[in-house]
Amino acid sequence: MRKNHTDIISLSNKKDIERIFKTARAIRTQGLAMRVVKNERDVNRFLITPIRGFGNAVNRNKVRRRVKEIIRFLSSNMSVGFDIAIIVYKDEENGDFQSLLSRIQTLFLKTKVIRNKV
Repeated sequence: MRKNHTDIISLSNKKDIERIFKTARAIRTQGLAMRVVKNERDVNRFLITPIRGFGNAVNRNKVRRRVKEIIRFLSSNMSVGFDIAIIVYKDEENGDFQSLLSRIQTLFLKTKVIRNKV
């Protein structure tokens, strides 16, 4: 395990996941969508999900790992107290890390989850 590793708290409770998809509106960019809801906690919780038909398991896990690493990178500038769902679409299947980073950063700025651009 890496030093200074910060764990990402995943959303796994069915009620919390349903609440995000029922109450929050989606903010979209090319290949990604994000839904954000306040959670009245002192941590952020994340759900990272590729859509159905997103390639094979290798590609789905690769994009999840990339998104988690981007969240770790941006976590020092994030406000706390949000449940965040990140939906990855098919056009992101062969994308590179830097373009994914800039699009996620843009979504975080639009939703005011992150304070300033890194």
